[in-house]
Amino acid sequence: MIRFSKALRAWGTAEFEAEIKYEILQLAHDQLPLHQALSMGSDVVNTPITPIVQVVSDLGVLLRIRVGIMFQSVIAGCSCAEDPATTSENSEYCELQFDVDKISGIATVVLL
Repeated sequence: MIRFSKALRAWGTAEFEAEIKYEILQLAHDQLPLHQALSMGSDVVNTPITPIVQVVSDLGVLLRIRVGIMFQSVIAGCSCAEDPATTSENSEYCELQFDVDKISGIATVVLL
């Protein structure tokens, strides 16, 4: 379950964007649909992501937050003797939408 409690408390203040970025950075990679967003690699590298808040909309009972995510992927080689490069890291980008319940702070995430 994803919960953005600190960001929700900061809603309407200058600290909101920093708080939502911080809470996104605290999520494990498997809590985000990054594998579904792969376009160049075959697996997501467990390195820090870079969230970019694009749009925040107040929809009454929830906040809808559109976030660009920069992350790394890897193309895994077969580790055969003839394979000169067993791994190659790639820069990847996707956009995610977080819908945050304004009472509980519980968020759902979808890949856009």
